[in-house]
Amino acid sequence: MKNGDEILTESADIEAHVLHYFTNIFAANSPLEINYLPDRLIPSLVTLEDNTLLTTLSLAEEIKTVVLNLCGDSAPGPDGYLGHFYHSFWHIIGSDVVKSTQFFFTNNFIMPNLNSNMLILIPKVQGADRLDNFRPIVLANF
Repeated sequence: MKNGDEILTESADIEAHVLHYFTNIFAANSPLEINYLPDRLIPSLVTLEDNTLLTTLSLAEEIKTVVLNLCGDSAPGPDGYLGHFYHSFWHIIGSDVVKSTQFFFTNNFIMPNLNSNMLILIPKVQGADRLDNFRPIVLANF
């Protein structure tokens, strides 16, 4: 992997370069300003009643039903586990999955790395060796 004229060969250097490159592209550099234009122009499609249902603490049985209905053959997360893992070992891990899901609803906070994704770089050209020669895609975990 090249960074300017420098050739990066160490995994840690390549990781740092990729992180810095995409952070500079996708991170906001200035404070966000509130934009009221969408509120004025886009009608509200979610009623107050619907919003209350969407933000209500999920029950353990509801969470279990959702997890067991998800595709077991979906792409594995950064931990390498497919959906089948959650299906097969629900009796062991189910209470932890329920607790982490309910934690989000009660604290408005997703625990670090719980929502991790895997960045995959697809070469745009033959022999790609610079990050601008790759198209990034993100694989969301189960």
